[in-house]
Amino acid sequence: MLKFVTSSCSNVSLTLPENDSNKNPDNNDELQRDTEKISLSAETQETGSIKSNTNEINYALPDIYGDEGKNNDEAVAVVNNLPNDVASWPEVIDHHLRVELVKAGPEKYQNKEGPFASSSRIIKVGDSTKLERRSVSKEWFYKILKNGDRILRSWLLYSKKESGLYCYCCKLFHFTDYALFITKCFNNFWHLNPRIFEHENSKIHKECMEKWKELAMRLQLQQTIDKNLQKHMDEERKKWKAILESIVDVILFLSKQNLPFRGHREAFESNNQGNFLETVKLLAKYSPVLSKHLSDIRISKKMTTTYLSPTIQNELILLLSKKVKNIVLEEVREAKYFAIMCDSTPDISHTDQMTLIVRYVTIKNSIAQLKESFLNFFPLSGKTAAEISQSILDELELNNLDVMMCRGQGYDNASTMSGIHAGVQQKIKNINPKALFVPCGNHTLNLAGVHAVGSSQLSDRFFAVLERLYAFFAASTHRWDGPSKACANRAEASD
Repeated sequence: MLKFVTSSCSNVSLTLPENDSNKNPDNNDELQRDTEKISLSAETQETGSIKSNTNEINYALPDIYGDEGKNNDEAVAVVNNLPNDVASWPEVIDHHLRVELVKAGPEKYQNKEGPFASSSRIIKVGDSTKLERRSVSKEWFYKILKNGDRILRSWLLYSKKESGLYCYCCKLFHFTDYALFITKCFNNFWHLNPRIFEHENSKIHKECMEKWKELAMRLQLQQTIDKNLQKHMDEERKKWKAILESIVDVILFLSKQNLPFRGHREAFESNNQGNFLETVKLLAKYSPVLSKHLSDIRISKKMTTTYLSPTIQNELILLLSKKVKNIVLEEVREAKYFAIMCDSTPDISHTDQMTLIVRYVTIKNSIAQLKESFLNFFPLSGKTAAEISQSILDELELNNLDVMMCRGQGYDNASTMSGIHAGVQQKIKNINPKALFVPCGNHTLNLAGVHAVGSSQLSDRFFAVLERLYAFFAASTHRWDGPSKACANRAEASD
């Protein structure tokens, strides 16, 4: 008898059909086929009970009241981050994690294509010894029925981490301190026959198989006891995903356009809440989900989650910047060789900020492309060549870039940076002689022009007079109008 009572129940009674194959494990082909298809004949009544001729087995489900949404989201995150190895599953599998693992299915954890590790043992043959090796093969993931049908053992999982076999359904639904295929992997490959057959014909395995298939079917048909709660959580997850996608798009747009986020007054009654909130309000006109979210915030009389605060903005900006930086660094490491360009300037807080820029070449589809990417700012702790070069080396190490792969340096023409004996470029060349120094072209051109003008007394006087004339007329708006009108009249006359 499988009984479902009110939504506040904490126990469900599950019953399994009697089958002669429990008495004779060798004749269980029909049960295997029926279990895989899990086609249950049941009659659902208004009381929520399902009747069949059964033996009774009880298993516990958690009370659906409580912090279910949070637990469910945590379970989703755990399953999404799990590697494709059953040995990486948590030791304690609660109801929420069990549901998400059943939703995910066993396919990604089966690893039936291998590669499979082998185990070895030394056997005695006469007076000598022999090393014998055995391993599991892909054929063990399939069962041959008496009629010749070949079916997949969907419950059989291979762990590459522990080089052994586990049972998917038993690990999820059977609670024991120690058992092969459940809490301990099976890696005695000399005894695959008969151990696999013994396990899949055991009463425990059949019970767990029944629970697994029934839960999978009910999740697919949305007929679980907490289906309304599950549906509500799915809707909430979709809603917040849509809201966050819109917010991230706004942040990406404002960052790309180099626009400020904040406004002077960001209250809802303000006429201008700043670029970020005003752009969100604009998108809300075309997004029902975002529009309802903003309406709920306005009418809410208590603190509520909005994802619109400056703290969240800064956190999302930081996460996005890390993602972009990781992509750039991955491209640099793939390119192998790179060049660096650095320059510093004091910011508004009078902190000397050094920029780190990398140049590298990517080759995709036989097309080479030169890229120049900004990595980050970092504060300078000193002004000497030794201190600056050490700061650059520390920053390269922090970004996991090998200075020995550097093939170029680019700085301004200040003696601290470009000095051929004790400059930054020379100190880095002492570590990596292949990091050739190329001075900044703009600085070089500017210095050439300054020295060229200073070499002639006549040109020096000409530019001095020109500068004083500009200063004289620019000091007064009335005086500035004279040459402006004269230039305009001259331009009309020339036309």
